Amino acid sequence: MTTPTPKTVLVVDDEPAIRLIVRASLASAGYVVKEAGTTELAADAMNAATQPFDLIVLDLTMPGGSGEAFIPIVHAQSPTSKVLVFSGAFNGDALDIGADGFLAKPFTRAELLEAAEKALAAA
Repeated sequence: MTTPTPKTVLVVDDEPAIRLIVRASLASAGYVVKEAGTTELAADAMNAATQPFDLIVLDLTMPGGSGEAFIPIVHAQSPTSKVLVFSGAFNGDALDIGADGFLAKPFTRAELLEAAEKALAAA
């Protein structure tokens, strides 16, 4: 019997504390997690990865490049990757901007894990 390959996640947020919390929460649930503090670094991480990330967890509000503007880049570079966006200020429909899920800040570990699973399962 083979062990399933863990899902890979790229966490993109300009706040180191948020990245740490999200990374720790996902890693403790068995995900392999990388992180980036800007959308530019996230694009570099996507280019450097040997396999596409299964999930991109993306803050929508960041200086130097909005998460919303990065979603089409994710879809172009990595069409199989799912995108879970999170924000404390976003009021729109995340699906309308190309995301596979939305999580409102602040959120709990359980809410994060549930949102990640739903985004990964999105068609």
